[in-house]
Amino acid sequence: MAWVSVGSLNTGQDKTAGTTVTSGTIGTAMAVGSVIVVTVACDNTGTTDAVSTEVTSVTASTGSNTFIKAAEYRNGQGGVAAGAVVSLWYCQLTSALATSATITANFANTKTASAISSWGFTKRAGTTISVDATTNTDTDGGVLASAA
Repeated sequence: MAWVSVGSLNTGQDKTAGTTVTSGTIGTAMAVGSVIVVTVACDNTGTTDAVSTEVTSVTASTGSNTFIKAAEYRNGQGGVAAGAVVSLWYCQLTSALATSATITANFANTKTASAISSWGFTKRAGTTISVDATTNTDTDGGVLASAA
């Protein structure tokens, strides 16, 4: 197989106002070349359904790895904190992560409720990561598209 799931690495949630959410420590050390996929969910600050930029970055507490946004969508429901934002990020590690590492999502604006979850993968050398740029429609009329 080209990709193998290591499983869930960590989760975190916060119900106090802030501009970040941080996971617990990762449960499995991740070697250089491994891939981490991070999902972030949070209150919305924009009020319309749209591809959004409410999650500005994802970082690991150690190493110099760069997380790339694959997609982000806001379901605004017409009011601040009336809907939600979901953001998907990934990183092919250039620096190994020990089990003491945490992962943090950073927000453009203060959020009252947020959550983060990450999943680890190993992949065969020579395989690539790509994001499908297909546009999809959500159930209440907005458009969901890749950020890539």
